[in-house]
Amino acid sequence: MSRPDFKYFDFSQAEVLSKDVVRTISYLFENFARSVGTSLSAFLRFIVEITLESVEQVEYSDLLSEMPYPTCITIVGMKPLDSSAILELSLNFTFFAVDRLLGGSGEASVRPRALTEIEQPIVDRLVLKILSSLEETWAQVVAFDLSIDGRETNPQMAQIVSHNERIMLMKLKIRSGTIDGYIRIGIPAMALEPLKDRLVAHQWMSNEDQEEDSVDYQQIRRHLDDVQMPVTVRMGRVKLSLRSILELQPGQVIRLMSDEATPLPVIVRGKETFAGRIGVSGNNKAVKIVRICK
Repeated sequence: MSRPDFKYFDFSQAEVLSKDVVRTISYLFENFARSVGTSLSAFLRFIVEITLESVEQVEYSDLLSEMPYPTCITIVGMKPLDSSAILELSLNFTFFAVDRLLGGSGEASVRPRALTEIEQPIVDRLVLKILSSLEETWAQVVAFDLSIDGRETNPQMAQIVSHNERIMLMKLKIRSGTIDGYIRIGIPAMALEPLKDRLVAHQWMSNEDQEEDSVDYQQIRRHLDDVQMPVTVRMGRVKLSLRSILELQPGQVIRLMSDEATPLPVIVRGKETFAGRIGVSGNNKAVKIVRICK
């Protein structure tokens, strides 16, 4: 009689969440990567590409061992869940973003160090942008109210759960110009246990597929609304000979070939888009749009 095959089972390595749930979380974070990339591009005024690299269940100690010291860690409150998450930004991307937000080119190289008291509020604004995109992505599953509950530079001081507890670890890669960075997000697996019924893919994925184009369009439109565009008004034009131009003196007046009854072209990013009439609004000079140019 042959001996049946068997293998040892390590209960400490047991997966808390099913493969279906993990697959759905992966799908959510793929959407999150696209959304936060668009949001940060508008925020930093620089192209930021973010892609999801992996979603896995690991022990919390494994995550902490991967983090360098110093680093940029944010402890995230996850209301209505009675738990916290951990978010880590690589320092090279963090300092790139700080330099961009302070008016620089973002190319300054900074040796690894902790954030200063001046830099921390700027990084908090960056983190809140990321959390806002995360709330939008998860809104179809749960209405998260994410908040900054703490900050750390030493991974060993960021204790949101015990070292042997399982967490969902999402790794996202960031590319912006010559900068390659990453975002790590860790959520305790047990905190997601109450949501597992909502995270079963077959219950809502089909509706999500049908609405994906509409959701992406709305997100893109919302971010485009904040993009600044150069707008100019052409008050008139005139032809002058080169001799007349060379003989111009301070105080002389050039009469334009236009009148009050003729609408003025309004130029948006080099293209004639509207027609308007000159006037005043309060104490400011203004142009009233009277027609859209097709």
